[in-house]
Amino acid sequence: MKKIIIIITIFTLIFFSISKVDAKTKKVSITIGAGVRGVSADYFSDIFSGTNLCYSIDIAYKIMKSGELFLHSDYLALEGETTYTKEKTTFTLTPIEFGFRFLLGKKKFVPYIGLGGGSYSYEDVHPGLLTVSESKVGFFGEGGLKFYVSKSIFIDMKLKYIMLKSEKDIDLGGLAYMAGIGFRF
Repeated sequence: MKKIIIIITIFTLIFFSISKVDAKTKKVSITIGAGVRGVSADYFSDIFSGTNLCYSIDIAYKIMKSGELFLHSDYLALEGETTYTKEKTTFTLTPIEFGFRFLLGKKKFVPYIGLGGGSYSYEDVHPGLLTVSESKVGFFGEGGLKFYVSKSIFIDMKLKYIMLKSEKDIDLGGLAYMAGIGFRF
């Protein structure tokens, strides 16, 4: 929880410092959303059953006519049971991603594609067995659609593929489906 508060504070400070510079041109947007994040490692579906719900925040700054630089973070927390001993186990993942989006439209519907990389901090806790806590660099590609309800409010839907391997070569990447509401300033 402490990491989330720090990340939200950093995003808020960045947002307010950028929005003051370009308040008249509406180049800054903030999107808050939720989605489902998949993890490719085989054992995840055995240990962590159910939906992998994650929460996200995204701050973007429009550059040129068709580009956006963005800073993004998610929070994924899973609880499950070990396969053999049935002990409670937890997994949390918090990335801080930076990337570029190419906007493919300028009207009410704005499709986009993007790529980038980030630092992915995760903690995998199996009480009595082991605890793994580390940060790794990973990369992602995304595609999505922004639907503008008004000049300043939009709905954002995206599909993202993350490439991320742990120290022990476990595939923590996978598909993420996200949706959110955004505000342009």
